[in-house]
Amino acid sequence: MTNTRFNLSTIAISLGLFIVAVFFLIFITGQSPVRTVGVVPIFELPAGLNFCGELVPLERQDVREMLDREFVISVYDHA
Repeated sequence: MTNTRFNLSTIAISLGLFIVAVFFLIFITGQSPVRTVGVVPIFELPAGLNFCGELVPLERQDVREMLDREFVISVYDHA
């Protein structure tokens, strides 16, 4: 009886290790991950801006910062 349990447990452990080894070999020997370099374009605010027929006062720091923030969100947020 003890010998049968030993054989069954040995077979079960061996089978489990075999399945794990096959699983890892399939995913390790697959295609290697492609390394890509992230290229992010750089955009700058224009020197002069016209909104609804009126000139935007870009010389004011707060207006320029708020416009830059909205511009960055619009350009780089690809949601």
